[in-house]
Amino acid sequence: MNSNRKFSFFMLVLFASTLLQSCAIYRMRDTGGSSVSLAGSSPSIRTIKVIPKQLPYSLRLEEFTDERPPEEMKRSERAKTAPANTLDFYSYGENYALFKEDLLTLTTEYFNFAGAFKIISSGMVKLPSDLVMTGRVKHYYGYYENATSFGTDLLVGDVGRGIIGAAKEMPTGGTIEIEIQLTSTKSGKVVYQDKIFAKAPAKDTFAPENRDFAAYEYADSRIYQLAINDFLQRLSSANLNVQ
Repeated sequence: MNSNRKFSFFMLVLFASTLLQSCAIYRMRDTGGSSVSLAGSSPSIRTIKVIPKQLPYSLRLEEFTDERPPEEMKRSERAKTAPANTLDFYSYGENYALFKEDLLTLTTEYFNFAGAFKIISSGMVKLPSDLVMTGRVKHYYGYYENATSFGTDLLVGDVGRGIIGAAKEMPTGGTIEIEIQLTSTKSGKVVYQDKIFAKAPAKDTFAPENRDFAAYEYADSRIYQLAINDFLQRLSSANLNVQ
């Protein structure tokens, strides 16, 4: 009976963790205000690759510290070096409502979709884990030219219904770089160090769900997924000493 109760409690906690992540990831963007949330997974999650070999460990993801340079945080700083007619095409850290919280949720979702670890927890739900992942965000921004002048809008139905711009090849840019550490909870030692890193292609085909925030969606749903894919491929073949 006790073992059944423990199992039931564990499943309830796991369900609550998944529910909280889902609620956070699909927060709508505030198109009339000054803040945005990181892009939701639908329909762009399809570009996350399932890793060939799942790591047989449980992982706890912690919020990453934010160390982005001033030009990625404020439009006024970007204006010091970028042409004035391009400023609207960049994402800016000052416009994210809950950057660290949303990035944690987005990372958790991408890791889960890839099947990277046996169990993954983050946020308010704290499950016992073999490893803890921490990180330092050195760069995180997107660039999507002509963000408000696409073709005909398309109505799509997936996990949620929304309006997306017609996909066409556009000048793009941006960089995401997060320095990562994995620490064993048993020994307290760092067992893996790497970077979640990717740069945007010079031109890319991407259909944003919200044209007003195309640069943000491009960073969250395109560049970050490229970075996650490369990172998890390396991590899955690493020899981790978790003792």
